[in-house]
Amino acid sequence: MKLIGLCIKLVYIVLAIVGTIFSTRAFDDVFLRDFYIYYTNITNYLCLIAMLICFIVEYKQLSNILKNKGDNLNSRKSVVPQKDIKNKTLDNFIFVCAILIFVTFIVYNVWLADYSLKNYFLCPYNLLFHVILPIWFIIFAITKKSKFTPLAPVYAFAGQTIYVMIIFLRSLIIKNTPGRIIYPYFFLNFETLGFWGSVKWLLFMFVFSCFTGYILYFINKLIIYLKNKNHSKTA
Repeated sequence: MKLIGLCIKLVYIVLAIVGTIFSTRAFDDVFLRDFYIYYTNITNYLCLIAMLICFIVEYKQLSNILKNKGDNLNSRKSVVPQKDIKNKTLDNFIFVCAILIFVTFIVYNVWLADYSLKNYFLCPYNLLFHVILPIWFIIFAITKKSKFTPLAPVYAFAGQTIYVMIIFLRSLIIKNTPGRIIYPYFFLNFETLGFWGSVKWLLFMFVFSCFTGYILYFINKLIIYLKNKNHSKTA
């Protein structure tokens, strides 16, 4: 099972790297210089980092298990089963990334998506970063048998606040620079919406983020409860 899990993670990593290349518009006529300011891209990059770390950790664990089995066979000793090393920091990072990417998935597909055949269904970047990889990562996170901190949605909120502050400060720096994307989304455009107009949108987004974060948190708790209940019946 561990080997299958590693293979699944490796496929995700490969697809995420492909999506990362597409996010720069490297195959278009013009390279997207400001690709790094989009919330969609940032959250997918974070999920890629989380999955890559998880892959490395589990690969090392599997290697140690196989090595110990080989050593025990050579010495004719019984194999002592080893428990997985639980990294709470990594697990919580994974769950925070799941909350962030869930917001990406909902906001884009409900409010921002262009559902034309060319721009949605036939666009590799769109399918990878707005549909396939977000759903994949969310399922991966909420089905983990880990005790996530209930503060994870708050951490996600803090990350989004930092993102908005960076966009605002960046807009002041490159405001008069031609050919640059200053505001990646309309609700971040303080110039057209005004300060309070943007604040209203951002408050809505943050409340929505915390709400969806706790939905994922309780779904994870429910899945763990059902798994434990099923395990106790079969034991």
